[in-house]
Amino acid sequence: MTDSLFIKAYEMYRKNVYAAAYSCVRNASDAADLQQETFMRLYTCDKEFESDEHIKAWLLRVAVNLSKNHLRDHRRIVLTELTETIPEPDSAERRDVLEAVLALPDKYRLPIHLYYYEEYSVREIAEILELTEGAVKTRLRRGRSLLEKTLGKEG
Repeated sequence: MTDSLFIKAYEMYRKNVYAAAYSCVRNASDAADLQQETFMRLYTCDKEFESDEHIKAWLLRVAVNLSKNHLRDHRRIVLTELTETIPEPDSAERRDVLEAVLALPDKYRLPIHLYYYEEYSVREIAEILELTEGAVKTRLRRGRSLLEKTLGKEG
């Protein structure tokens, strides 16, 4: 990978990679470390990418896998308050939704994040998370159900 392509990818996707890592580990400093590790892997990668979207999907897959490894290795999740590193929602309602998403169990939080915040399709999420499309649909449905209950919008 050339330096100019790497810099372009970093500038375009650093926030996405950080958000995906933060969504998994829920700790700002760990997410920043995982973001850095993800981009180090891109820099040393010999893979040829077809498009910018291919680079983004690859980066998110690496960030998710590194995050899972981090959680497995540390066997703990540190819950932190929302910090300035995640953009502040522009309304109290959106902040409530973001907090509810961050409080979801890992298996629902990441598909919800990728679908609604990163705007990936079910097929793309399945590829990134290495799940079947059916599993992604189930996790999205269950995650939405948990969000509805949390936000008091049952029925």
